[in-house]
Amino acid sequence: MNENKTIFRNPVFNIAVISGCIITTVLLAFDDEPLYSSVALLPLFYMIVYMFSLIITPRTAYHNMGYVLYFGQSIIKCVIAPLFLYMGNYTSLFGGLNSDYIFKGVLLLIYEHLICTIVIGLSAKRTKVILNMPIKTTAPKFNPATLVLLMSAFMVMIWIAVPTVQNNFVTVFDMFSSQEMFFGYDYTSTNAVGTINRILTTLFLVLFKSFRIILPFYMIKALKEKYDSFVSFLISIIIVMLQFLFISETVAMALVVAFILLSYMLKAYPQYRRLVIIIMSISFAFAVFVLSLNFDYMAKWYGVNNIAEYISQVLQSYVPGICNTASIFRVEETSRITTLIDTLVSTIPFQNTLFGSVSWNNDLNTLFTSTSGLNAQIVSTIAGGWYIFGFVFAPVFSAIFVRVSMINGYKYAETDNDLERILYLFMCIQTMLGIGVYNIQTTITLWIQVGLVLWLCSKLAVKRKIAGGGGK
Repeated sequence: MNENKTIFRNPVFNIAVISGCIITTVLLAFDDEPLYSSVALLPLFYMIVYMFSLIITPRTAYHNMGYVLYFGQSIIKCVIAPLFLYMGNYTSLFGGLNSDYIFKGVLLLIYEHLICTIVIGLSAKRTKVILNMPIKTTAPKFNPATLVLLMSAFMVMIWIAVPTVQNNFVTVFDMFSSQEMFFGYDYTSTNAVGTINRILTTLFLVLFKSFRIILPFYMIKALKEKYDSFVSFLISIIIVMLQFLFISETVAMALVVAFILLSYMLKAYPQYRRLVIIIMSISFAFAVFVLSLNFDYMAKWYGVNNIAEYISQVLQSYVPGICNTASIFRVEETSRITTLIDTLVSTIPFQNTLFGSVSWNNDLNTLFTSTSGLNAQIVSTIAGGWYIFGFVFAPVFSAIFVRVSMINGYKYAETDNDLERILYLFMCIQTMLGIGVYNIQTTITLWIQVGLVLWLCSKLAVKRKIAGGGGK
């Protein structure tokens, strides 16, 4: 890695970020809406913490994919989204909020940003340990290609034998042609607990989350090793885009997997790095503004009248910020221990089969979305942390997610094993998205349903040996 070449050390880039923060702060501070006046503190303190991060963050951190994602999410939550709230006349603030809720939500986001920035700075020291303990591998215990082939055959068998699994996915073209939002097919309503169809459907949906990463990864890798040409690069891009033919209830999952695979291609095809970045940017814009439905349908669903209001709604929906965070103060208080236990249990696959008639209805998502006006919204990680642990320890999960993401980002840069590489890349990207796109439940669920499967595959496929001491 060339530590001198990073956009985060570019003076022009930093001036642009700071200027954007100042402009947004001024616009919000002098807006004639006293109810929302505290929102101006978000870009102001983001700027202060950002300048602080330039001092405490080692240059090695800027090359970590986790840091890039953290920076992108935090500037959207604290600067870009508030700007569109202002432009959209605060349309996407949920009903029932008052100035006190908004102010406390702002404080939580500022607190989270400060803690996460400190954790990123401290996590950079981890590179010294990793660089001094290179990983060596011996002969595989199980051919990875054979493993992928067996997994593919198993998935195809379930897809054909249990047609209900197909109802859980739509293509991007289906979403364009529909006037309804896609919230997923509820196969549990037609398949009783313990039936073979329900077990196989659940198994398929769990395994597919990792399968949709492993299969295209090995296809891209095989093309790279055999041809390593511009044609193989283009074919790999097409393979990545096939993700949008399998859009699940978690709409963003297709985009996240595409982002993971494109991130791998940054390393596999360094000669086309700029083109990959352009494709990633286009994919992001496509997902934010077009993926769910076109503007007419979305505007009707959201109940907005212009593009500023629409973008404001989309940003709050896909990158939960001040609206979702402030809304946590409307949720009825329950036992914190019970909520924590129910939230963790809800991430376990086959929970209904394993626990029978036991009801776990005090998890964070259920409590949040059952509150009037919050249906289909996402409770942010910092909001969930406050609900369970109180204000002082609210960033506990946020700090853990940042730490896990950064460490896996460094491991991804150093490992030479393919399955471990995709495991570390997934854990780096998906975990950091737990700060701004997903939440506590979704992130832990993906650790179990995807991260654990990838880890088991990597352990099955190769016998690792750690070489102690020394550097490269």
